[in-house]
Amino acid sequence: FDRASLAAKSKEKKKKKEEGEDESVVSSWMRDGDKEYYSFIPARGWRMVVLDSYQLSLMGHSPDDTRRLDAVEIITRQNPNVSPDGRDGDWFAGMTDDGNDRRRRFVPYNGGYGREQLDWLRSELTSASESHERVILLSHGILHPRASARSNLVWDYDVALDVVRSADAGGCVAAVLCGHAHPGYYHRD
Repeated sequence: FDRASLAAKSKEKKKKKEEGEDESVVSSWMRDGDKEYYSFIPARGWRMVVLDSYQLSLMGHSPDDTRRLDAVEIITRQNPNVSPDGRDGDWFAGMTDDGNDRRRRFVPYNGGYGREQLDWLRSELTSASESHERVILLSHGILHPRASARSNLVWDYDVALDVVRSADAGGCVAAVLCGHAHPGYYHRD
């Protein structure tokens, strides 16, 4: 899975469709190139915000992609047990498994939202609040530490929670739905 090649193919299909050469549908989730976060309004008064918890990640980016390079810098700083290629290392060495060691989230099968996406999220929530819309956030990676095992959290979940709880958001978030944790967890904040 390579985001860059998927984005290039999506752009190529979109161009062909615009030129009348291709009748197939361009994947709407790739409509902004390689930014897989977006929002839409399914009904009046509601906004769905889809986040990409792998925008910063060791997976799915070419080796020279800045999002991968940022992910390498983050993970090697936060968890020296992981090699920069994401394949080697005893990822959890020296960490406790008592549910309180949040360093456990810095492993190759997780990722982060990144500053650009979190700034976009703040803007989306501000707009929704000003429009008196309720928001449902969707994210594959887990956004709240009480809704998962610590090893499934998004790297920058704490910053994302600050955005969700901010005065700018005005309490517009009605629910956050996440995946990633196979046993299934939930938390009411």
